[in-house]
Parts: sequence; structure tokens; C-alpha cells
Amino acid sequence: MTPLLALSTLLATQLLPTQPTCLPAFGAAEIRTGLEAIAEQDPAAAGALRAAVRSLEEPRDRLRFVAARDEIERARLQGGATPVLDYALGLLYARGPDIVIGTDSGLVHRRTRNQTNAEIHARRHLLAAARSRSSVADEAAVELARLALATRTRASLDAAAEALDSVGPVTAGIDLLRAYVLEAKGEAEAAEAAARRALAAAGTRCTAAWHALALARSALGEADSAGALYLHGLALARDAADDVVALFFEDLRPLLSAEEIEAYAALEPAERVRWMRRYWELSAARWGRTPEARVGEHLRRLRVAHARFRRQANEGARPSPEVALWVDPGKAAFPWDDRGLVYIRHGEPDDHVAGGFDLDQALPTTWVYGRGGEVWTISFKQLGGRNLYPDWVAVPIPVCVEGDRSLDHVVALGRYDPRYRVPTLDCEDPSRSPRNSFQAHLAQRALDAALASESAPRSFEHVLEVFANAYAFRDASGPVVQVVVWLPSQSESNDRPERVELLMALAGSTDVSRLDTIVALPPAPAGEAWRFVASLTAPDSSPSWLTIAIADAADAARGGTIALGHAVPDLSGGRPALSDIVVAFVQDGGALRRGETTLDPVPAHAVEANERFRLYYELYGAPPDASYRTTIRIEPVGEPGVLPALARLFRRKRAFELRFDDVAPGGVVRQDRTVETDLAPGPYRLRIRVDLPDGVRLERETVFAVRDAPRSGATRRSLDPPAPGPLAPPGRPPAPAPRRR
Repeated sequence: MTPLLALSTLLATQLLPTQPTCLPAFGAAEIRTGLEAIAEQDPAAAGALRAAVRSLEEPRDRLRFVAARDEIERARLQGGATPVLDYALGLLYARGPDIVIGTDSGLVHRRTRNQTNAEIHARRHLLAAARSRSSVADEAAVELARLALATRTRASLDAAAEALDSVGPVTAGIDLLRAYVLEAKGEAEAAEAAARRALAAAGTRCTAAWHALALARSALGEADSAGALYLHGLALARDAADDVVALFFEDLRPLLSAEEIEAYAALEPAERVRWMRRYWELSAARWGRTPEARVGEHLRRLRVAHARFRRQANEGARPSPEVALWVDPGKAAFPWDDRGLVYIRHGEPDDHVAGGFDLDQALPTTWVYGRGGEVWTISFKQLGGRNLYPDWVAVPIPVCVEGDRSLDHVVALGRYDPRYRVPTLDCEDPSRSPRNSFQAHLAQRALDAALASESAPRSFEHVLEVFANAYAFRDASGPVVQVVVWLPSQSESNDRPERVELLMALAGSTDVSRLDTIVALPPAPAGEAWRFVASLTAPDSSPSWLTIAIADAADAARGGTIALGHAVPDLSGGRPALSDIVVAFVQDGGALRRGETTLDPVPAHAVEANERFRLYYELYGAPPDASYRTTIRIEPVGEPGVLPALARLFRRKRAFELRFDDVAPGGVVRQDRTVETDLAPGPYRLRIRVDLPDGVRLERETVFAVRDAPRSGATRRSLDPPAPGPLAPPGRPPAPAPRRR
């Protein structure tokens, strides 16, 4: 074996780890070891190479950088520009003090004039070494690809693609990097082909190749396919090296809070893949998606952020008395500006207001999101950087008086970015309007909420109306949540779906229970509703969030979602407890079965005035033959105004209470009671209290609404008895209600 071939083999084994990772190593330690090996084989360049090694030990030390650069330049003057020296000089610029890359997957902290110049030098020398087809050609191409994927400048991506095409023979690692570079360039089909070649060469357990293939499929618009490939690669990462696991974590990091990042860092390496998988499962459940669809949407957002929202002046914007910077210093590690970070977390805004000019002041561009019953108005202002181009930063600008678009007064709220010490904005002089400070706080709260959360709600062009109730019970297998869903039949028979995709997901803080199925819908007259009933295992952690999504199996743009912040009571163990309370229609039969009792729950717990309704709940853990007292209290929600209060006082009862005594027979006590009231229309709270021996008291409550009685002549359509299985036949359509449980 010749010395050059031996050297090439040595570097290849250091830079291309064994399967299943097949990802070329980018670590500084491996690079320094490789340079030391070259120095042993090339005495003429040994001094320059060892100077480069010393510089790479402290890459932020400019004195070491200058000394190593000068040593390499002297060697080039004495012995000529060799590929080895080109490679060493390119490494020096690529990893020197002027380019800051945060992680192995490549996050540039700042873009400055010095970095731009250093990138040009690194690109020129590394490309020359790669073109030489010498012993260091592969290593130079790998380093240039790493730099290009970090900076994502067009010139570096083109140079990296050329360098990777120049080397040979092509290995799985080279094809893998080619897939990443081509995807970043926007050549998705070529990227997919390169990733598949890497899989064919390295084997199907090449984790990073699945990651690259997922990115390529996402760029081709195949979101669900990309998500499935990505999660398959994540599952394989349990056996992969840390740098491969880091690929998946860096994709996820823009969504995480500082606390979540710390929790991840504290995990053992073997637990980190499981942690990431659980995160995607929980996020998918909260937003009514499959894990594959949720990951696919995230990959799409990452690609859009790279294309539209890359930072240009990451060193920071100039302080200005006009705007407030509430930038978490940790965010500076991301390659996107604040628009990119918000976009990755929340996707396309529901509305967008472009900035303009008023009194020679640049106004911000504003994004509007509706999330969780709130409306977030997030403004971004373009600020001049110290070098190169201005960046867009999020600013907490409150909603001003309609027509007043000038931002001419400043209110200091005592909180600011310590790097800039710039206070927040308000619309008017606070001395004239004390509400302004509150408005500014609201604007800041919206910005904080957006930057501290993530969302991926499903949206449909054609909305199907969906109603749902959920109830927690204790079964023999443990706590469960039974969900009843109503899908009203459309008025036009030709417009009714024949089959629907049904997703129910109950997510806790650390675990999730879900049901994904496709259901065929039998014919139903207009005005009736299909009913679905399912049982989900109650999560072990709280708080919990129930999301239901129904989509037409033949038309993905048609569907509906509903989300319930369901507080699942602790029904674990054998201690005394109360189930949730069911408000149901009086007639027998229904879609919900508990023991020998069948119930037809009232959608959204909205009962008609002057009509009776059933209350059903279960008592667990009461000692046999124990005497207990039950108190049922119904009272209005909130305090009405004086005139409404007087009207209620004289027209109807505002609240009432029932008490009765019972003896527990042992086992589960199923209470099914009929309630008749003359409550005025409006929302009410229903509270049940059970007093057991030895001072044990159990309480459970729910909210229901009394709605106006139907007009004279209107009748209620009777319900058919339920059919077995999750789908009940058409029945009474859900009634509109002022509140949903």
C-alpha cells in the first residue's frame, strides 16, 4: 500500500464512521487528528499543519489564527500551493474566529463582513483541494459541504455540489452530503436520488440517509411520506452516534423552550431518541394530526424559513428609540430572523398586514394568528445591522387607536434586552391614558405566547361542523375517557361524505392515547347527525387536551376539528372518587353505554328551557353498606348585571339545591337521576358533592347551558336506539350552544 493510499484510507476511516450512521464526521477532534496524520506523512508541510492544529484547538483565538495562516502562507511560498496546504488553509478560514457555527448540523450565529470574506477564502481553498483528486480531496469536499450547509449562501452551495461531484470513488457518506446540499439548493429530485444511493450503498440502517431522504421528499411536497421516513430514521437513531442524533434534535430545537432543552440535555443518550419521539406524538395529538403529518408540516416550515427568513445581520441591530427588542439571547443561535422562528412555530399567519410609511417612520409588518381562543398580533420591524443587511425582529407593538398609525411615544415597562436597553413602544402619552401601559403589556403577552409555544392546527377549505362531549370514568382496566362525537348531516345529499377519517387524541403532558380509523357513513336524512363513541385510555399526566378531527376520506380539504381542554380527574387506584357528570336527554337509549345504562348525552350540554334532563355519574370506592349524602347544586355562572338579576329573581329561580341520602351497595354506584327545573336561559354550573363516612368528601362539577325553548309548533325528532360498535345510526342533530364543554 502506498503512503498516499494509506493516508487516504486513514482519513476515510476517521471521517466516515461505520454503519449504521454513515454520516461524515464534522467534529474538530477528528479534523485535528487527520491533520496530525497528514503532518506525519508530509514533512515539508508539517510545521504549517501543526500550526493549523494549534489554531483549531482554540478556534476563537485570533492570535493563533493569524499565526497559523501566516505559517501556511510561508509554506505555500516556499513549496508551492499544494492540495494539502489548500485544505489546511480552507479549514482554518472555515473554522476560524470569523465564522461561528454553533452545532454539527450547522447554525451560524452571525453574518458580518468578516464572515463573508472568510467564507470566500474558505470556499476557494477547499474547492481547489477537492478538485485536485488528491488524498485530501474527499476531506476538502466534506468540509466545504459542511460550510455550505451552515451558511446556505448560493455560492457556497454551488461550490460544495461541484466539489462533491469532483471526488471519487463515491461513498455512501459523499452521496449523503450530496443529498443535503442538493436539497438546500432546491434540487429535490436529485437530492432524493442521492439519498437513495446512500441507502443502497450503506444499507437500510444508515440513519442519516433516512433523514436526508425525508428532507428531499418534503421538498417534493410529499409531507406525509416525508414524516414517515423521518420517524423511521429517528427510530433507527437509537443505535446511532451522537452526531446523528443531533441531526434530529436540531430540527426540533426551534420549537423547544429553554426548560425543555435543559431537560433533553440532562437525559442519558439512550433516552434522547425516545424523548423526541414522544414530543412529536404529543404535538400531533394536540393538533389533530398523525405524527407523520405533524413532522411533515414541520419539515415544510423549516424549508420555507430557510428560503424566506434567513438572518442577514445576526450580529445585532442598532439600538433605536423607536422599537423594543425582546430577543432571548439564546435565539441568536438560530439561522433565521424572528419571522422565521415564529413561522416555524406557528406556520402561515391567518392574516397579514404589510408595513408602510407614516411621517417618515417605517411601520412594521404584522402577522395575526388565532390560537386557543386568543388572537395574537405579532409585529416585526426591519432594523439596520452593524454590517451587511438589516434583520427583522419581533417587537411588542400594542394595538393603537383605529386610524392612528404613528408610534410617537415610548413607555418603559422595566423589561428590555440587556444588549440594547431599548424600552417598548406605545401609541399615546401614558400620562393622558393610563390604559396604554396595559395595552403594551397585552402586546408583550401576545409576543411572549407566540415565542413560547408551537401550533399546527389542521385547516380545511370546506368546514364540517363537529360537536363533542367527553367523560372520564373508572373501568376495570383503569381510568378511561369516553368521547361522543356528533357530525350533522349536510342539507344536500350529493354533498355528504361517504367515508370519513376519524382521529381522536387525548394528550397529557407526557403521554397520549389516540384512535385513528376510517368509518363508512350510512345514508341519513338532512338535519340528523351521525354519532361516534370511543373510549381512550386516560393519560397518566395532566393537564390533558382532547382533539378530534374528522376529514372526508375522498377530499382532504373538507373536514372539521374540535379541541377540548378536558381536565381528567384522578380516578386511579381504589380510593373513593366521582366520575365526570353526563347531562343527557330524558328518553331511554342512546350511544353511550355504562353497564346496563344507555345514555344519549346532550351535545355541548345545552338543554332546552322547561324540559327535564338526566344527570348520570358514578361513585367509586364507597365501602359496602356505607351511608352517604349527595348534594346537587345548580347556580348561574358569573355575576349578572343588576337588571338581569332582578329579571331572573322575579321570573325564574336563579339557583337551587337537592339533597338525598343513600346506602352504598358496594362496587360501582351508578347514579341516574332526572332533573326538572324552571331555570332562565343562560349558562349554569352544576356541582355534585358526596359526603362519605369518616369525613370523606368528593366533589365534581360541570357547566351546562339552558337555551330558549323552540318556537311554537317545533317538535323534537326522536332518536333511534343505538347500534353496536363505534358508529350509531343518525339521530337528533346537535343544537347550537353558547358554550362547549
